Amino acid sequence: NSMESKIPDGSYVLCREQPDVENGEIAAVLVNGDEEATLKRVIKQNDTILLQALNEAYAPYIVDSQNPARIIGKAVQVETAL
Repeated sequence: NSMESKIPDGSYVLCREQPDVENGEIAAVLVNGDEEATLKRVIKQNDTILLQALNEAYAPYIVDSQNPARIIGKAVQVETAL
């Protein structure tokens, strides 16, 4: 539910495979040693990249050498589950 209200839990998200996105776009991102995929808004601030949930209950994930992440695609369409 980290992406509620724009992407309700259980929704299907179509992603276009690409290694980077523009600032503020929502992307599919691999984290935790490429073992977990997540959807987050990518915020680029100078040399810092933040992965921001839309639900304010979640803190941003700061991408650095201790917390690596890899963008695998841009979210282009959301279909809510029935």
